[in-house]
Amino acid sequence: MRILFLSLLAILNISILSAQSPSGRIYGSIHDESDKSPLDYASIILKNKKDQTSIGGLSDEKGKFNIEQIKPGVYTLEISYLGYNSYIQEDFKIIPPNLSINLGEVKLNSSATQLDVVEVVAEKSMFQLGGEKKIFNVDKNTISAGGNAVDAMKQIPTLDVTMDGNISLRGSENITIYINGKPTGMTADSKKAILESLPANSLESIEIITNPSSKYDADGTAGIINIVLKKNYNRGLNGTVSVGYGTKYKNNAGISLNFKKNRINFTSGFNYRFHESFHGGEDNRKNIFGSDINYFRQSDDSKFKSFSGNINLGLDIEITDKATLSFGNIITANGGPNNGLVTNDFFDANDIFYGGYGRTSESSRKGYNNTANINYFQKFKNQGQTLNTSASIESGAGRNPKKFLQINYDGDNQPTDLLPLIDSNRNSNNNLTSILQTDYTHPFKKHGELEAGAKVTYRRLINDLYADSLSRETNQTIINEDISNGFLYNEIVNAAYATFGGKYKEFTYKLGVRTEQTNIFIENNKVEGKFKNHYINFFPSVFFSQRLPKNHELQLSYSYRINRPNPWMLNPFADYDNPMNIRVGNPYLKPEYINSIELTYLKNWKSTFLSSSIYYRYRSNSFTRLKTIDPETSVSTTSWDNLDITQNTGAEIIFRSPITKWWNIMLNGNFFYNSSKGKIPGEEQDNSVDNFQWNGRAMTGFKFWKTAELQLSYRYNSKMVYIQGYIKPMHSLDIGVKNDFLKNNKATISLNAQDVFNTRKFFVHSSGANFESDVTRKWQSRVFTVNFSYKFGKPQSGTSPKRKNDNQMNDSNQMMDF
Repeated sequence: MRILFLSLLAILNISILSAQSPSGRIYGSIHDESDKSPLDYASIILKNKKDQTSIGGLSDEKGKFNIEQIKPGVYTLEISYLGYNSYIQEDFKIIPPNLSINLGEVKLNSSATQLDVVEVVAEKSMFQLGGEKKIFNVDKNTISAGGNAVDAMKQIPTLDVTMDGNISLRGSENITIYINGKPTGMTADSKKAILESLPANSLESIEIITNPSSKYDADGTAGIINIVLKKNYNRGLNGTVSVGYGTKYKNNAGISLNFKKNRINFTSGFNYRFHESFHGGEDNRKNIFGSDINYFRQSDDSKFKSFSGNINLGLDIEITDKATLSFGNIITANGGPNNGLVTNDFFDANDIFYGGYGRTSESSRKGYNNTANINYFQKFKNQGQTLNTSASIESGAGRNPKKFLQINYDGDNQPTDLLPLIDSNRNSNNNLTSILQTDYTHPFKKHGELEAGAKVTYRRLINDLYADSLSRETNQTIINEDISNGFLYNEIVNAAYATFGGKYKEFTYKLGVRTEQTNIFIENNKVEGKFKNHYINFFPSVFFSQRLPKNHELQLSYSYRINRPNPWMLNPFADYDNPMNIRVGNPYLKPEYINSIELTYLKNWKSTFLSSSIYYRYRSNSFTRLKTIDPETSVSTTSWDNLDITQNTGAEIIFRSPITKWWNIMLNGNFFYNSSKGKIPGEEQDNSVDNFQWNGRAMTGFKFWKTAELQLSYRYNSKMVYIQGYIKPMHSLDIGVKNDFLKNNKATISLNAQDVFNTRKFFVHSSGANFESDVTRKWQSRVFTVNFSYKFGKPQSGTSPKRKNDNQMNDSNQMMDF
């Protein structure tokens, strides 16, 4: 860590000492011409007419901007904001003695005045920065074309996606995921199903907030990930159709439509996906019970077909110039058959086979999810004074009936049963999430801005499992009371917050506090019946930012957060799909609490950008997975428990720069040191683990000509150590190429290949008081896809309803092109 911090300090010193030659400066403010309100995070771009290099910046929350270190010369100046006509000025001169130019108030609307009528379309970068959030524009990524939202997240530098589709941020899977600023399904399974049903080409961007302020929900260790779906405000009827095909039976098709007339804007999208895939693996375990030693080996192979589709509808009505009413609805459906084979073999202390069994499974998943929301946004006479009220409801259901056939074998590998064992499970779940929320913003002249709001969230999950077996004696089906269960989870979170922020010269601050009252009720038809948990917490947050000369900026933030266990971590009933490796929840699991502090340094050199952060997280009652072995049956049980503390100290770097006009690179590295301490149940001594980990991604793009581009993305994850073992390093390479053609580049064709060298494999070693285990997993990889899309309509610039609403986290996607 010492070397890492010294390296970051060296980068900072080099940056401050650079660019000593005379340079220019432009400053001013950007406003809406109709209501004079400031446009926050508008994009200002200066393109040098001689060497075609660019430099730019963003307006702040008051619409003000200040761009320094501009090389003297003649430029094309463009100021743009999503939904507004760009302000463009050709032959904009920055030459001595006029090196400091005040542009005053620049006003934008649907017919903005332009000094020269030249249409220039600013191309968004793959990575942008907007206040406290990092924005990754998915539509600029060729590699994820034809995939789903999970595939798109695999290409995001700061995120990591496991083989099972679990998403982690800075080494933690405890994150909060939103879609258009709203929570997704409660459970891990429903979140995964929803994300897999969203095609990557329906995503506008993915926003990441690593240290959210008190305005956001306090839940989630590592922060918030918000998926922003495409939505435009071009006048008339516009749309896009797309179709794709991939090797190993992967197909997709979709259409998106947008219609805007006068004060009404309607957006819709329809998408369908089908893919066939497989996964397999092995588990080699040594069981140690005193002097008694035996061995267990398991292999499994599964093949599944998945059908998914979604409908996305949106309607915006501008009631007046200051009031907007919006409606949204996302419907997703998914399902498909799954067939698998698991073999379990048992060996004695001399590693001699003495028996086992084979178990086949057949299942057919069906599920749906429906999310509807309504939003009312009101501006007042005072500039910056707003009221935003929203309500949303999400409901979902899933069915997954399964049938198992098991045949036992003796030491000679001969069947011991005349008839196979036949079991069946009928698993169903229903979930409901409803949210009511209001946010109010009140500016004070020269004294900052107050934000306050309240939120009520209700969640309910019902899970029922009915299991039965075919009796060999009576040839009749009887219920399996040991496995059948019913589980009900209810959660109510009442929250209120207040933040106050302001600016003094180049120093910006924001202080806030949030209170959340949590009420959890759990019922089940066995074990101890009912569990209740009620608690109140206060979550403060602090944010400071200091802009330095020559486009340097420092940010310091602190937040106190909570991570509540999800229902599956609390469900006391075991999952017996794999009888030798079962999973069970812990209803006594406590929430973990997180103190998080982060220092970020930002620097922009013309078209090159650097973001480097040092962070520290202190987690009490931290969650951990634990495996135990039953000495009588050799069955392993994986459950959850609380450790005493976990500490994470790390640094993250994001660097993007053009090498030439046709070649650019983006590098990302996350380096962190983990320290965990706690006691494993069944073991007397306290267990601790300390280790250094890192992961990195290198992405590069080549433009062959104006319309064709090649992208490569390489990912590496170092060895990961946890309380009971370690995971081996993993790496992979993805490649994508696309070309735009036809008039106005309305058509696009793209080709991509994922995991080109077939290296995406998973290996984990774990050990405890009475076992040692090596598990390997392999998912389908080396998939090649081709995708085609066509845009139709005659887009014209139009004014969009401008919402300053952090809960939608959608202030502006027209950020600086780094």
